[in-house]
Amino acid sequence: MRRAFSNYVRTCVLLILSSATSQASGAFPLSVAVTQYRIDSIRTRVEIAYAIADTHLVFMPTAEPAILRAELELHISVRSATRADSLRIVLESLKPATQLHPALLIGKRAFILQPDQYTVDIHVRDALRQRSAVLHRQFPLVVRAFTQQGL
Repeated sequence: MRRAFSNYVRTCVLLILSSATSQASGAFPLSVAVTQYRIDSIRTRVEIAYAIADTHLVFMPTAEPAILRAELELHISVRSATRADSLRIVLESLKPATQLHPALLIGKRAFILQPDQYTVDIHVRDALRQRSAVLHRQFPLVVRAFTQQGL
């Protein structure tokens, strides 16, 4: 089992972009982790995990009494010279009006990519605030080719 696992899990790249700031005030704290897994000799599964604090979001009343809701809009784009993939995610935070303790909105998205050099762009904004600060983070990503031979 250990050998099978090591054949599929080849590398783990961890990028922490914590307490990130943007040009605008009220930027969102953001953490990102990128992992790569072997699918076959020409494809790699790249997982981008994210955690975003809800501390800078506007909470609005819901139809249910004493419950507040906030929404965060997240755009992730992965592009190279020959290919581009992107997705839009809306994350929701529901809280009792009497207990507004900070929380993390977390998730993970996977991309199936061929070995190449990519750029990852992440845009985050408060979906319920018209003039929301927008956090933009960009970082390079090298998607590796995996061989069948060991680690």
